[in-house]
Amino acid sequence: MLHYLAVVSKRQSARDAKLKGTTQHSGPTIAERMVASNPLLEAFGNAKTLRNDNSSRFGKFTRFDFERNSSTINGGHIENLLLEKVRVVEQSSGERNYHIFYQLCAAAKNGKLPGQAGKAFTPDASSHVYSKTCTSVDDMDDAEEFDATVAALDALGVKGAELEAIFRAAAAVYVLGDVEFAEDGDGSRVTTQAPLDTAASLLGVDSAKLAQALCTRVRDVAGEGGVRDIVTTQNTPEEASTLRHALAKATFSRLFDWLVQRANKAFDKSDQSQFIGILDIFGFEDMATNGFEQVFINTTNEQLQKVFNDLVFEAEAEEYTREGADSASSLDFNVTRSRRWRRRDAMTPSTWPSESLDGVCATQASTGTRRVFRTTRRASSYLPKGRSVF
Repeated sequence: MLHYLAVVSKRQSARDAKLKGTTQHSGPTIAERMVASNPLLEAFGNAKTLRNDNSSRFGKFTRFDFERNSSTINGGHIENLLLEKVRVVEQSSGERNYHIFYQLCAAAKNGKLPGQAGKAFTPDASSHVYSKTCTSVDDMDDAEEFDATVAALDALGVKGAELEAIFRAAAAVYVLGDVEFAEDGDGSRVTTQAPLDTAASLLGVDSAKLAQALCTRVRDVAGEGGVRDIVTTQNTPEEASTLRHALAKATFSRLFDWLVQRANKAFDKSDQSQFIGILDIFGFEDMATNGFEQVFINTTNEQLQKVFNDLVFEAEAEEYTREGADSASSLDFNVTRSRRWRRRDAMTPSTWPSESLDGVCATQASTGTRRVFRTTRRASSYLPKGRSVF
């Protein structure tokens, strides 16, 4: 669909330029830049799962803006949502991390990744903690995919220092997984100094301060008389490791968001007079044990599909009624339920687990979180009743 729209738009632009006696703009068109963003976001947002070698681990809505009464694409916009951040630090057996990490390993092996990022990656992806479960995909050449990713970035105008900064950030996330901790009295200490130094250098921070930030916890608590107290405590090795994972996930998520914003900068130039929207939903997966993020991904997918189905059937029923077709009564679906889903403000809190979870996470332990989720799921007609970690 993306390629088709781009080809049609380019042909229309060429015809318009010929009629006006002008020269068509050289270089990638806006439509071609939008198409180029696809392999880029796949590199950073897709991964091999047990059921799909190129599973989309995020949601994306792409808007193609057109000139009025024309098939020429004059702009567009991408919105991303719900990136599966946990995959950065943990994958099931037989699954891979995001493609970009293996592409960068292959590029470093072939000498195509200069600078500090190239030194951070080893030729063997299995030597890194964040990618040791599975390192290859049948019929996928990570070195070739890296070239395609660089070409996509080039089409969006990302070159030089900006390109290097992207790879530095990805490398920092990757190397953070190799930082290990051990007990040190009541707290913890870093036992693998080399990856810590590399990650700190890639992030542009002091390694000693990074180690301190991972091994200690600083809290701002209310003291007597309303005075705020700064309390510093030591993290156990397990807590330091969890904090390291959180840093890696947050850094990668922000990098991904920045890439989407940078892509939009290259083609979001229209007034949105008329557009075609394409929704690419997350990769639906039903594992033996579904993690927290997968539960919400699957729930979102199912509800998006349900709304789409209901809208289509509702429109068909209205058309049949207008035409006086007898088959209108045979379309059995719950219009009220679909409309209720689309109007979130009309729903009771029990049908939206996120609000309940936000509250319980701030006040109760993990057992309370699981209890609220189970109760919410049983009471809601909108949540799947399948297996989950809860």
